[in-house]
Amino acid sequence: MDNRQVARWGPELGRNRVPGGLPAIQKVRSACYCERVTEAGKESQALIFPNDENGDVLRRMQANGDDLRHPREIEFTVVFSIGISAEQFAEHFRALGYRVSVEFAETVEEYPWDVVVANQMRPSHAEIGSFEDLLQSIAGPLGGRNDGWGCLSEPSPST
Repeated sequence: MDNRQVARWGPELGRNRVPGGLPAIQKVRSACYCERVTEAGKESQALIFPNDENGDVLRRMQANGDDLRHPREIEFTVVFSIGISAEQFAEHFRALGYRVSVEFAETVEEYPWDVVVANQMRPSHAEIGSFEDLLQSIAGPLGGRNDGWGCLSEPSPST
């Protein structure tokens, strides 16, 4: 049996909202660092994350025993109001070699088209933030916006 858990960040987790229902996105990118933690004779490293949405999710993942040193497939969702824009965005990332899917999901009423871009990467604050910035740089001119990310957890050897 697979004992991995799914970590998700997005509107269902209660992001702050501004008038019109759009999320209030804060672009805070700071470096994470490690501190050594000694517990019952075992030495481990605890990652410290910035106080933002990505940091909150990564902190919860780590607290639940996820070994954040291990790369895994992270799925990023970008939403669009128009299907043709979603397809143009998807085609751009397919051409770069990413696994991409497009679906008329209506998860977000004003943005019914979901594009999911899968990236094999380490779940670090810096890497996730950089990839989100890349996604938004292409999605913005097409009328799209980031809507969250998710991945399966990789349990630490001690869990």
